[in-house]
Amino acid sequence: MTGNSQLAAARARAEAAEREAAQAAVARDAAARERDTAITAAGQDAERAAAELARARQAGQENTEQARQQAARDLATLQASWQAQAEAARALADAAAARAERAEAALDAERAERRALTDKLTATAVPPQPARARARAATTTEKP
Repeated sequence: MTGNSQLAAARARAEAAEREAAQAAVARDAAARERDTAITAAGQDAERAAAELARARQAGQENTEQARQQAARDLATLQASWQAQAEAARALADAAAARAERAEAALDAERAERRALTDKLTATAVPPQPARARARAATTTEKP
């Protein structure tokens, strides 16, 4: 090989190396752009995910608060119902006690009236005989 051919071969190799270097630089720049684009997209995705998470947390808190408020309303309703039932039971018990007291008073009055009638009947009747005299009178009247 001659010096010119060696030089031409060296130049061809150098040009090929420069082309490869240029292609590598282009590929490097493209990779850097892709990396930057991916980083930007990932940042935007992270921001969207953070915003969605914040909205979900807010919605969860609102739902929890609404559930607490509904539970408080339900509890108040149940307490009012229980109170009304307790008051109704007290009223029924009071009414039953009052009826029992009136019935007892009426019974006492009836007994007093009967005693008074019985006392009048026994006061006007024949005085009671002693037990032996009654027994003798019963045996003498039975022997005819």
